[in-house]
Amino acid sequence: MKNTFIYLISILLVGLAACTEDFNKDVAPPQSNEQEMAKSASVQLVAGSDLASPLVLGDLDEEALINVIKVSQAPAAVTEGATLSFVLEILPIHLYDDIWPTKTSVISTPIPSVTVGNGASVTVRDLDKILKTMFGKAPNPNSVMFNIITTVYIHIGTSTIKTEANHVGPITASVIPVEASATLYVPGNHQGWNPATAPQLYSENSDFVYDGFLWLDGEYKFTSAPDWDHDNYGVTAYDKLDPTGGNLKADPGFYHLKADLNTLTYQQTLTEWGIIGDATPKGWDASTPMTYDKALNEWVVTAPLEGGKEFKFRANDSWDINFGGTPEKLELNGGNIKIERSNVYTIKLRLSNGLFNSFQLIENLPD
Repeated sequence: MKNTFIYLISILLVGLAACTEDFNKDVAPPQSNEQEMAKSASVQLVAGSDLASPLVLGDLDEEALINVIKVSQAPAAVTEGATLSFVLEILPIHLYDDIWPTKTSVISTPIPSVTVGNGASVTVRDLDKILKTMFGKAPNPNSVMFNIITTVYIHIGTSTIKTEANHVGPITASVIPVEASATLYVPGNHQGWNPATAPQLYSENSDFVYDGFLWLDGEYKFTSAPDWDHDNYGVTAYDKLDPTGGNLKADPGFYHLKADLNTLTYQQTLTEWGIIGDATPKGWDASTPMTYDKALNEWVVTAPLEGGKEFKFRANDSWDINFGGTPEKLELNGGNIKIERSNVYTIKLRLSNGLFNSFQLIENLPD
């Protein structure tokens, strides 16, 4: 009996040994300890060494790296054997009445970065591109401020932990100055989405502020060149111009259109045109309406005009938008137009932009 008991125990031990060998030989040991340690890790960040003073990107090489974030404090367990990588976002802060941050408009945009040691750097070129996308092309450091928010990825062994870090900023920066083009193209549904044949807005002072008149019919965009290969602007949910924005929209009509690439804003004003003045049938009290000829892109009216007196063109029975000057050089807020002699005239108004605005007076002479 005693021998039988010992024999059964021996079989049981052999069986347990066999089970351990068959089922556990290819199973890796658990790796939970390091992961638990990393989950509780956190870091404290401060502005990088290159942000000690306002950035003037035009004074720097476009490929140079700007140190924007560095780790000022981290647990020893993290810094020993850990690798940090950063994902950066820029948040613009628009100042109103010199009060910050009580009145802000915030939009977040990712920015490419390079991890260098215990910090993150961005190239001058990438930072300039994003700042221009957010704020326009005016190289004015006082017009914008932004925060940099970082997400830090901590790599320890085979574990990767993401930890949110505090905001860093505000920082001031100015973009690299660029030469302004005199024209801005407006392709869209009104002309078949072909920038090469699109109507153009004009910047009289070459200051990235563009102005013009055109017929719109649905969606459209702005392009800096007569193609799709350069800067193209749509509109964001914040009603700001943006290269990644959706199409702008307008009901069918003849519009006064303005675009300011310094502030990334635009205005579209639907217009109806008329003539007004003591030379016209209604004097200076009311406009005599004109009719738009879409095929010829001109406003037309036939009316008696009184010699020795004057008139002007104005939109929407208001003086907000009015034209005067000479037939070859018609200007916004220009001088009154004098009529030499009384007769019935056909008056044609052709509006495009500051280079091509004109009018024509056709006197109805007897046969």
